[in-house]
Amino acid sequence: MASTLLSDRDIVQALITRDLQVTGLAGSSPDDFPLDSNSPIQPSSIDLRVGKIMLPTKEIDDKHQNSNDPQHQKSIHLETGQTAVVETLENISLSSSLSAFGFPPARLSRDAVLMTNPGHVDPGFEGKLSFTLINMGREKKYLEEGMDLVSLLVFKLEQPVQKNYKARKAAADSSLRRFWPTLNQLAPDFLDIDRRTVDGAKTAVEDELESARKLLGKAESKLEASKIWVPALAGLATAFIGIVGTYFFERLGEDVFASSGRVQELETTVEGLEQRVQQLGQLENELRIDERLDDIERRLSSPEGEQ
Repeated sequence: MASTLLSDRDIVQALITRDLQVTGLAGSSPDDFPLDSNSPIQPSSIDLRVGKIMLPTKEIDDKHQNSNDPQHQKSIHLETGQTAVVETLENISLSSSLSAFGFPPARLSRDAVLMTNPGHVDPGFEGKLSFTLINMGREKKYLEEGMDLVSLLVFKLEQPVQKNYKARKAAADSSLRRFWPTLNQLAPDFLDIDRRTVDGAKTAVEDELESARKLLGKAESKLEASKIWVPALAGLATAFIGIVGTYFFERLGEDVFASSGRVQELETTVEGLEQRVQQLGQLENELRIDERLDDIERRLSSPEGEQ
């Protein structure tokens, strides 16, 4: 079955015939739809805007999902990795001969905001569209009611479908309670930065504690070993010192005794040498006296006049 993408002129005509209905866009002639810079009608699409913004809770909320609407807000700063479910401000209605595809506008993509569920809208759908957004950027992104959320491309079918969405589906719940299953499935932080930060810090602390426990265990082991070995080593050292000391002093006593004997021998030898030197000195003097006497005798016996 062939289908044709509607241009701005075709979109206006579909609005006039009410094959396409969008909140805030109604009229009976093309003049009722000025195609200026403020118009949601683009050359081949319609811009739908941000309506209610809902955030997943940190814990799954089973108590209120059957009775209370989830909390919603009109504006938010979407942090890095944070998720949100956003409903369109406008209601739309498609006839059995129209279908549509929703895509995020270029601004969201440029701002690194990811739309996880753009897609097809069946013929016969009536109601608001909803989309899950995730901030994949480095910085927080501002969302506010009335900002462009999705560009809707509308297609004309060659012939109407046999049984449209409304006929196939039971009356849909239009309350916000229908979002509870989605909100309970989503993590508030897609990147799980908070948990990973806590887990990282916990792991670091646990690693440090484990290292400290190991060091403490080693210290305790050394301490226990020291309680056994230090006294033993002290006893061995004492015994060793006693044995070595006894041997040393015994040898020292022997050496001292031997040295004392050698000193006495040296003293005796020195005394003998001194006596010998004295004897040699006396002998030298006696020799000198004898030489003088011989010299005198030679002079006396020599002829007169000889010197």
